Amino acid sequence: MTRGGSGDFFLWMMKSAQNGEAHRIENDPGSIGDGDGSGVTDLPARVLIVGGSNSVRYTPHVEMQLKGIAQVERVPDNARSTRYTLERLEGWLGSRNWHIIHFNWGMHDLTRVDGAPPQVPLDEYERNLDSLVPRLQRAADRLIWATTMSMLPEHQPRRRLEDILEYNRVAGKVMARCQVPVQDLFAFTATRPELFGEDGLHFTDEGYRTLGEVIGEAIKEAIRGAPR
Repeated sequence: MTRGGSGDFFLWMMKSAQNGEAHRIENDPGSIGDGDGSGVTDLPARVLIVGGSNSVRYTPHVEMQLKGIAQVERVPDNARSTRYTLERLEGWLGSRNWHIIHFNWGMHDLTRVDGAPPQVPLDEYERNLDSLVPRLQRAADRLIWATTMSMLPEHQPRRRLEDILEYNRVAGKVMARCQVPVQDLFAFTATRPELFGEDGLHFTDEGYRTLGEVIGEAIKEAIRGAPR
């Protein structure tokens, strides 16, 4: 599988996300397929979603957004944390390949149970990503990393906004080293509290529809070639 990429990596998308453009991905290395910017030559493209419980709910909306463009699948489990996925990723991927893998880990990693430190310490989180990302790169033409989304801290005593920012910062370093484009869903959700459900972590039906749309648009750009 091929990967392209050059330039400055992991440029945050706060401005575009606040303007409702969270579908834009930073550091897009070009289009998949014939490489002339016109998009892929064989449709539908194959797309894999890797993520936690929120991805279970937004994946059907991504699928609708990409109808006729891509065949969308999701890993057969809640990917939970980087530690959990490291033990299972090989079985989920097997020998298959995809055009795009859109992925995230973080919220489970940084969860604090009964006041303890995060379940997966920050240094281990970075090491785990350093192992996971190259394996995904071998399975796909292109990856899109989604930053860990925001939450409403008044409803989530086991999670801290400052931890999300720190884990996203470290993930950004890994994506820069691996030249992986980033979709900043943290910025998008941090400015839209009305999308959250009662627990402040998961989303309303409208929230999942909105997430499916912006993720679907990011994947469309990756398939067809986004403007620089």
